This record gives sequence, structure tokens and C-alpha cells, in this order.
Amino acid sequence: FFVFYENKTENYDDIIHIYNIMTDEKTIPVELLPIGDDSGGNPLCVSLLPNEDYGKIYFCNHEIENKKTGYLAMSKVANSFEEFLDVLYISN
Repeated sequence: FFVFYENKTENYDDIIHIYNIMTDEKTIPVELLPIGDDSGGNPLCVSLLPNEDYGKIYFCNHEIENKKTGYLAMSKVANSFEEFLDVLYISN
């Protein structure tokens, strides 16, 4: 179950608010935009890197730190947002 962030400044789950917190605390690189999280609080991010990584979706484990970068441990889960949505559902 995922919750997607809104773009409303009066909301705790505001996408810009979450981005600022996570980049200020250096839990994610500035090139990742958190777009939601799962029921355990693990962020789901989209890559904004201006290369072949652009648009890829990453799952970030908030309990594991990447020892090399200091950021949350990340795993690519989809090559695009559309692909991510496709893998959420079993097609009949």
C-alpha cells in the first residue's frame, strides 16, 4: 500500500515539504524526488537525473543506510512511473 504525496503547503505530506526535509537531512540525493511512501514509511522516489536514469522509480529503505553515500539504501523498482503502476496490479 502506497500513499502518494500532494502538492499542498498546509499538508504534512506535501511533496515539496518532504523533499526539503529529506535532502536537508541528506537521506536522499537532491536528484531524487520523493513521491510517496509505503505503510512502513519507506519513501518511493523518482529520479530527476538528466541522463538515462531520469524517470526511474526507486524504493528507499528507511532502516538501512548506504555506507558509501550515507543516503538511504535504494533499489530500482521500475524504469518509469507507468511501469511502476503496471507492476502494482496483477493483470487478468
